[in-house]
Amino acid sequence: MRNWIILLIIALMALILGLQYAEKKRTAATAVPGPAQQGGPAGVALPSDTGPDGTFVNTGSYDPDKSACEGGSVGEILGSYNTTWGPKSGDQPYSLKTAAVEKLQKGLADYFYCRAFAARDSASCENLNNLPSDRRRDCRLDLAEMFSMAYSAGVYDDNSFCVARLKESEADFPFLAGKDHAAFCAAAARGCEGLSAEDKKQCLTLFPRSKEDCAGARASCLEYYGLYRAIKSGDPADCPSSHSDSCRPFVARAEAECSPLALNVSKYYCAELEKARDASPAAMLIRQEEARQKDAEREAAKQEAAARLAAEHEAARQAERERVEREKLLEQINKEIRKSMGKK
Repeated sequence: MRNWIILLIIALMALILGLQYAEKKRTAATAVPGPAQQGGPAGVALPSDTGPDGTFVNTGSYDPDKSACEGGSVGEILGSYNTTWGPKSGDQPYSLKTAAVEKLQKGLADYFYCRAFAARDSASCENLNNLPSDRRRDCRLDLAEMFSMAYSAGVYDDNSFCVARLKESEADFPFLAGKDHAAFCAAAARGCEGLSAEDKKQCLTLFPRSKEDCAGARASCLEYYGLYRAIKSGDPADCPSSHSDSCRPFVARAEAECSPLALNVSKYYCAELEKARDASPAAMLIRQEEARQKDAEREAAKQEAAARLAAEHEAARQAERERVEREKLLEQINKEIRKSMGKK
């Protein structure tokens, strides 16, 4: 009776998982992708904190081949939001622990950050909207920094990012306060020519053309020079190590720069998901049933071995009895023979 109850529980758990999987597939099939992004893939916005259900749009555009397990690509991970991970996954048969969710979110943030720079599209930074980190703001500011350096290097025509960057930098660089940012950016594109001697010196600390321009300036000046050199050469290898996560995908304009991050996210997700499954009530019931079956098999084998040993002992005793009987019979025959010969 107890075995039937356990099997019934396992069957019910399997039915629940099947219904949830079907509902997830239905939701993914009816989801509407976001607007297309200029120079990049279709936009996939992460949900806002006040969204109706907080679900991600499942998409196959995010390195679908970088998966360490079935259902482990970035798009499939997004599709499993609030089922196997996320704030609403607690009532599921199994879900990732809080620490694992936080690490997964950081990995996804790194990936989307990289994708925004590979696409050279600030709208892609919105993909970081629902991840609890400062990467969304960092993404916008860092992308503006890259575009402003590209503008000063003459490989990008729009000065809006440069103007926005200067406005954002007034607190760190007080000399920018009150300046005509558009005119300052135009001068930066000319190597800071046409400015007063003092303004030119300050301008070159933000838009250096050589290491000498950074003499006596902040350490960030050399980083800006590294960005300028990489953008000007078009070689990601020239990117400064301090900005490799933003500079390399931006200069390469290749989403392949982000693929290793996608694979790292997938490997971590798959490993943690396996742990969660192993710790689930259904898995525990299965392991208990398997352990019971193994115990029963061991007991049956033990009894079989005992019966076989007993049979062997009984066979040995029977053989001994037969041997004794044969010896008695042989002795009796010999006795009769001797008696018969004595009479003669």
